[in-house]
Amino acid sequence: MTIKKTPKLLLRGFVAGEFGKNNIVTLKDFDGVVQDVSSYTTKQVISRSDDGRKTITSTATYVTDGSDGQVQWSYGSGDPLDRAGLWEGQVVLTKSGGELRSYVFNMEVDKEI
Repeated sequence: MTIKKTPKLLLRGFVAGEFGKNNIVTLKDFDGVVQDVSSYTTKQVISRSDDGRKTITSTATYVTDGSDGQVQWSYGSGDPLDRAGLWEGQVVLTKSGGELRSYVFNMEVDKEI
């Protein structure tokens, strides 16, 4: 059996050094159907630099109530994306008796001047 790899989603619009901007993703299944994740109580987004030297765990929230699959997060002034490159991200949602992890997505982080 061969496992077919799905290309990673690429998020753009990130700049090294920025913080406080809300970033939003919508969790969907392979058919494009939005997932109701409202029952998950702990919400995080994990970001890792392309060189693997920095990992940021951000607290996430629902944009509305989670029934629309939308999760948002931002980076704080004390822990921003601190270098340009192709970072990886993953949404992690937990509840009593369960954990949901999104597929890993890429985040294109541009340099600051």
